[in-house]
Amino acid sequence: MLARPHLVVAMSGLYLIVAPARNSRPALPCPNPMSVSVTPDGGSAQWPANTNGHTATFTVYNTGACNDTYTFSYTLSGPISGVSLDKTSASVTVGNSTTVTATYNVGSAGSGVLTLKANGTTLGSDGLKAADNGHFDVTVTPPPPPPQIAVTPDAGTATASLYSQNNTVSFTVAETGGGTGDQVSFTCTPSGAVTSCMPPSPVSLGPGGSTPVSVSYNVGAPGSGTLILHGQGSSSSDDGQYTVTVTDPIAPTARLMLPTGDVYVAAPTIKIGWCDNNSLNAASRWIKVNGVDRTSSFDYVAGSEPTDCTARATSTTSSVSLNIGSNTVEAYICDNSGSCTSPAASFNITRRDANALIST
Repeated sequence: MLARPHLVVAMSGLYLIVAPARNSRPALPCPNPMSVSVTPDGGSAQWPANTNGHTATFTVYNTGACNDTYTFSYTLSGPISGVSLDKTSASVTVGNSTTVTATYNVGSAGSGVLTLKANGTTLGSDGLKAADNGHFDVTVTPPPPPPQIAVTPDAGTATASLYSQNNTVSFTVAETGGGTGDQVSFTCTPSGAVTSCMPPSPVSLGPGGSTPVSVSYNVGAPGSGTLILHGQGSSSSDDGQYTVTVTDPIAPTARLMLPTGDVYVAAPTIKIGWCDNNSLNAASRWIKVNGVDRTSSFDYVAGSEPTDCTARATSTTSSVSLNIGSNTVEAYICDNSGSCTSPAASFNITRRDANALIST
């Protein structure tokens, strides 16, 4: 039996001898090698650039033959920063585990590795302490591009009847940035023959999404005008445009105002009335008598007759001779929109022989 060592303490010239407790033993290593496992050994995570408060959870398993206490530390690389662990040490019995959660931030786009190290404190039979690492591969993605708005068409065409209301054209609004969606609001601008317009309500678009929108508009007299739709997103805007041609689909008419019956003179007064809902183009007219162009023999007086017409004029002559019997008068005119009498108006005038005997 080995003698117990004594502890000698000097106190003011006296010596106090303290003997160790009976049956005490120095700490012994585990009779087997120590081991520990940290997982995952290659986890993965992906985060947007310049974001904070991400977490990675590791599991530490005591795979040895003795209980152990582990201390935890970390290493990092790449854009990873600001790491904190929810625990720096833990005691784990044989066959059991504990989790360690790391909270961290990421910076600019790139990749990095977050590693957790677990170190045991108990010696194994081989004189070594348990140790293992686990890690996450962290990918940091660049921020998405800002939303980009496109409104089409840029050169659409449409037609509308004069003075018509609540006409519609369709535009397409799209988010072309492909990163994030956007909320788009609208205004519209009329010009020329387009007198007013009503923009659509705001729409929400997903990333790369598109949707049709309708614009209602009113027009005035025949001519040309434009309708511009302005789309406004959070970081961009765009315009689409239609050119609108306002037409007059109603052709002008001609009527025979004089004579009102048969005639008995060679060159009676012949009066043609011109009528349209909007306009008359005097230069486009012609008048034929029995197939011969007699336009130059007729005058052109605008504005008074026929009284039931919006645009009105008359053409009168007393210098065109008619044949005895039936005579054909044809009249043709267009309006300023290009709508014309089709076919030409045709009238019959009967000339009687004034010298003929009258039966009684």
